[in-house]
Amino acid sequence: MSSFKKYKYLTISEKQNVIESVEEGERKVDVAKAFEIPLSSLSTILKNKEKIFSASSSRVRKRVSKGNFPRLEQCLVSWMRHSVDRIFQWVALY
Repeated sequence: MSSFKKYKYLTISEKQNVIESVEEGERKVDVAKAFEIPLSSLSTILKNKEKIFSASSSRVRKRVSKGNFPRLEQCLVSWMRHSVDRIFQWVALY
């Protein structure tokens, strides 16, 4: 029987809370246990501190990376929203 532990993804705001906890003087071991993450993940979060704080925290994002084709992705999002709106309009007719 395997004792595999599922990886826990933290949102950007949770990562900001982790950084603030460490900067307030809490021990790294205690912060890692409180957020249920390994120490190596905590070190990576602290290493990427500037990138995390510069990320938009208006939404509950989990990743900071941007795509290779931002214009294409913007068009796809627009198309998806338009398609969903049309589906709801069609459903409302019936």
